[in-house]
Amino acid sequence: MEILQIGQWNLQYDTEATCHIYSRIPFGGAEECGCDMCRNFIMARDQIYPKEVHDTFEILGIDMKKETEASHVHRIEPGWHFYLGMFHFIGKVEHNKASNNQKKGPLKLVPVTKNFSWGFLSKSNLAHKEFAEHTLVQIDFSVVVPWLLNGKEPA
Repeated sequence: MEILQIGQWNLQYDTEATCHIYSRIPFGGAEECGCDMCRNFIMARDQIYPKEVHDTFEILGIDMKKETEASHVHRIEPGWHFYLGMFHFIGKVEHNKASNNQKKGPLKLVPVTKNFSWGFLSKSNLAHKEFAEHTLVQIDFSVVVPWLLNGKEPA
């Protein structure tokens, strides 16, 4: 395994093994659901991830079209919506300075841009079944997504 430092996280990762797993996953969580909010997320995928995130996912072996989960939280204003989601990769968080100060409670996401934040945890909530038997890192993210789907926008 190799090590990548992202902000306060030192991540061990296995690109080849993660790529192999993603090649066996047929589609992302948004396709599994298929509701209007998820269909909108699918339409916006190519424009919502910052370059730094694209580059990091490539290093880690993550297929950005195969998120584990994408959940619409609420409309911020007409045309803009707040989503939460997650990805997984084979590896572990070697050292997490944030965990020393955060005994309990949810992971505090770190902004990459004004519209995208993320954080890394040694856990595997809801991981694709293809990842079973592996030690995983979970990437939790929040993102502001434009409403691109034709039809009535949720309030």
